[in-house]
Formats: sequence, C-alpha cells, structure tokens
Amino acid sequence: MAQLISTPIISTPSISTPSISTPSISTRSAFDVSPDESVPPDVADERAQFAKIGMPDVRLHQPPLPHLRLARVIEQHRSGFMLSDGAHNFSAQAHPKLKSLKAAQRPAVGDFVWVDHSLQMFAHTLARTSELKRAAAGERFAEQVLAANVDKVLIVCGLDRDFSARRIERYLALVHGCNIAAAIVLSKADTLAESDAARAELASRIGSTPVYALDVRDPVAVRVLMAELPAGSTGVLLGSSGAGKSTLSNALIQAHAMQVGSVRASDGRGRHTTVHRALLKLDWGACLVDSPGLREIKLTGDEDVGVQTFGDISELALHCKFNDCVHDAEPGCAVLAAIDAGALSKDRLASYNKLSFEAAIARAKAGGSKIAGKSPTRNMRR
Repeated sequence: MAQLISTPIISTPSISTPSISTPSISTRSAFDVSPDESVPPDVADERAQFAKIGMPDVRLHQPPLPHLRLARVIEQHRSGFMLSDGAHNFSAQAHPKLKSLKAAQRPAVGDFVWVDHSLQMFAHTLARTSELKRAAAGERFAEQVLAANVDKVLIVCGLDRDFSARRIERYLALVHGCNIAAAIVLSKADTLAESDAARAELASRIGSTPVYALDVRDPVAVRVLMAELPAGSTGVLLGSSGAGKSTLSNALIQAHAMQVGSVRASDGRGRHTTVHRALLKLDWGACLVDSPGLREIKLTGDEDVGVQTFGDISELALHCKFNDCVHDAEPGCAVLAAIDAGALSKDRLASYNKLSFEAAIARAKAGGSKIAGKSPTRNMRR
C-alpha cells in the first residue's frame, strides 16, 4: 500500500521583500463558510476555481496560517515549480527545508501546497491521498514519486513495435502496488490490422482491467476515456517514448498544449517531446498528468504481484499438491497443469516469476537486507 505522507509544517520565514504582483484572491475564503451557511457568490466562485485543480471541497482543509492560499503543483523544474490555483498559473519556490527531505517526500507534480504569495514560496503541503512511484535508477534503493494524489493511471502502449504484453503487466504491477486503478490504452490502432488479436491477448492476461484500442489522434474516438476520468479526478499517462501519450493528451484537451513529435521509423521510438511532467486541466473538470516516456520501470517492493496483478496464477497455486510448489517440475502442480491444458501461457508464468522476484529484491533493498538468489515464489503459500 502506498504510504500517505504529510510534509512537516515549517514556519514561513519573515523576510522583507519588494511588492510582487500576484493573482487576486478574495478576502473571504471558502474556508470561512460553514457547511450549512449559504454560499456568497465570491466564495462559490472560489470553490469552483479549486475544483478545476482536483480539490472538490476546500472546506475540508484549513490553512496553517491565515494568509496562505491553496494551489497545486502542475510542473516541476530545476529552477522551481509552476503552480495553479484553478484560475491562475504562477511560479513559486519550495522552502529550503522541503528540499532537505527524502526524495519521495519532496513536492511533486500533483501535490497540494499552501502558498505565501508575498514571498512566492510554499512551505506546507497537504497529506497525499496516493503516490504513483517507482524505484529510482541505480544500485542504491530510493523511491521516485512520479505524481501525487492520483485516481487513475492510463497505461499507453502503441500497437506497433512498442506493443508488449509483458511490459504492460510490469506497468500494472507498479500501479497496483501504489493502490491506484488502471486502464490500458492501445494507441495507433489504425496501424495494426491485428489490434483485435492484441486486445484478446491482453484480455487473457490482465483480467478485468479495461482495455481501449483507439486512434488517439481523433478527439471523438478518445471521448470514451472520459468515463475513466470523471470530473474532480486526476489521471496520469504512463508509457514508453513514442507510445502516443502527448497525442492522446492533445485530443483530450482539444488543443495542442503539448508539443508532439514523430516516431523514428528505425525502431518505432518517438522523440522525447514531453521533457517534464505537466498537469493539465481538462474541459469537463478532470486533471491529466502527461509525463516523459519511461525507459526503466523498477518495482518498489510494495507490489503484491501474485494477488494484485496475477490473481489467476495465485488462484491456481491454491490447488497445487505442495504448499511450497514453485511451479517448475513438481508433481501435482495446478499451474503447470493449466499450461498443459492451454488455459495459461508459459510466457505469463515467466512474467509472474520475474516480477515476483524483482519485487522481493526491492523489498529486501528497502529493508536494508539481502536475499538469496532463489525464486520468491517458494513458500509463497501459507
């Protein structure tokens, strides 16, 4: 389960600064209105304003200091952050003490923060409802938060050389480990006649996860995804470079807010036109995070691969003759019997073993211990 993180409250430094032009904010806030009180027009406007950034009821959150106002991180750059209060986008800096936190606790795209507009700085964040994260690259274990306060992940995979059922299973394992719902979007459906076969393959491997095969360039075709991103929710696009994420976001927002690049014919990979994660506001009230293509998808150790992503194999394993069956060559193995009967593919079992082992390694690294190089499927049943 993804850990809910509340960034420590840090007092904003008292610094004399020159006057800075900032977005106008009503002197009466939505926080000053009780649930049973009639809502003045200016406060109603402020609530509608916050709803545009995925905060449907701001009355639930009181500012730590009266002069602070709520905003959401919509972009993160080395030089600072771009924030939005629903009506205006503006730049701000994180308090230096926030930068001293562990990487996974620092502000990320999707975080809600309390901003001091006079200083163009924020030092307080709301507790996250969810974290979409992966293990950072490198030998030393560390978690990287890709986006915060996420309700749905759309895994985008092109029906060209990018298509890989095992890669999609890896994405699903990562997302499920964060306790976030997912849907699969198969882009470039117009380039592969066997799109129905691809959907059938996925249907046999990923269970009830929704799968959409779309021409993501068509704003009409992508309207079906509006049901996955209702008003007030936040979605994230994940996929490799060239999968069609920015093209899909363009179709969803009906405008070319993100630069779109072509795909190299040599290997089907796209140019990295999305160089930073950006939270976009959709017309019907949802938010969408477009992100750069992921070259590496490392599990964090929070994944319960057998239950969350490979429930079919876990269910079969309950009927194995031996409790410590590793589904290799043991007599009475229900998993191997399903493969012989054609009900389960060898490739899916191999994917399950690989991801289970990687998740076990990540858990060991996160706990500072080492594990033997044995398959973690052994002794999985209790």
